[in-house]
Amino acid sequence: MRLTECLPVTLLMTCQLYLPIPIMNSFLTAVFLSRAFCVSVRSSGNVLAAIWLLVLMFLPAVHVSASTQNFAILSHYQHPPYVTSTSDGLTFELANYLTRKSGGRYRFQSQILPKRRLLNLLRSNTEDALVPWVTPEWMPEAISFRPDWSDTIMESNDLVISSQQKPLEWQGPVSASGLRFGGILGHVYTDLMTAFAQGTIIRDDAPDDASNLMKLRKQRIDFLFLQDHAVQYYLHRHPALMADLYISKSKRNSKPHQLKIMLRVRNEADKSAILLIINRMPQDAEWQSILKRYGLGI
Repeated sequence: MRLTECLPVTLLMTCQLYLPIPIMNSFLTAVFLSRAFCVSVRSSGNVLAAIWLLVLMFLPAVHVSASTQNFAILSHYQHPPYVTSTSDGLTFELANYLTRKSGGRYRFQSQILPKRRLLNLLRSNTEDALVPWVTPEWMPEAISFRPDWSDTIMESNDLVISSQQKPLEWQGPVSASGLRFGGILGHVYTDLMTAFAQGTIIRDDAPDDASNLMKLRKQRIDFLFLQDHAVQYYLHRHPALMADLYISKSKRNSKPHQLKIMLRVRNEADKSAILLIINRMPQDAEWQSILKRYGLGI
C-alpha cells in the first residue's frame, strides 16, 4: 500500500487512541474524505497535497478542543469520604465524573479550600464555579451572585459516636453534661456553644476526624460528631478505627440534610446541560458504583 493510501488509516488509528470523543467525531469526516482524495492523487504522486488537506480538515477539531470550558469545583470538606488523599475522594471523583459525562465539552477541576476562603470567594468572585455537598441553608447571606441549585444528590446525618465502655445515648447537649467533646479545629458547633461557655461540656479539638477517633479509642475524649458518610467510609476502608465504638440511636440532627450542588454558571445553555447531568446522578449506575467504592450506598 502506498503512503497516500495508508496515511489516513494510520492517522485514524492514532486518533482513536489519543483524541477525546468530541474531537474524534469532528475528525472522522476529515479522515475519510482525505482518504478518497489521496486515492485520487495516487497516480500523480501528489502526497503533499493530501497532507495539506488533512491539516486543513483537522482545524475544526482543534477548534473543538480549544473551546472546552473549564469549571472549578470548590469545596471546604477536607475529610473522608470527600477527600481521602491529595487527589482522591468523592470531590475529585465528582470532577472526573462530570467531565466524562459531558463528553469532553466541559472540564471540571476540584479545589479544596478552607471554609473561610471559600466563603470569601463566594462573596467576591465572579467566576463560574460549583460547590458540592451543601444545602441552601449553608450559603452565606452576602454573596456576589444568585446561585442555582441541583436536586438533592445525597442525604446525610450527623451521628454521635462514643465508646462502648462509656456509651452515650444522645438527647441533646444536656445528655452530655460533664463529658469531653472531640471537636475539629476551626469548626463551630452552634448547639454546644452554651454548654462550652458554661463549662458543662469540655471541648478538646483535633485536626481531623481520624485523630478524634483515635482519641476516643484511647478514652481521651468521651464523644464526637461524625457524618454518616464518614462512618460508612471508615467501616468500609478502615474498620479498625470504628472497632469498640458506640453509635447513638438518636442523631444530632432532627432530619436528614439534603445535600445539593450549588452552581454559578452564567451561560444558560451550559447551566442546563450541567444540571441535567447532576440531577441524573442518583439514578446513574456509574455514580452508584463510585459511591460503593467509598462504602456509601452499600
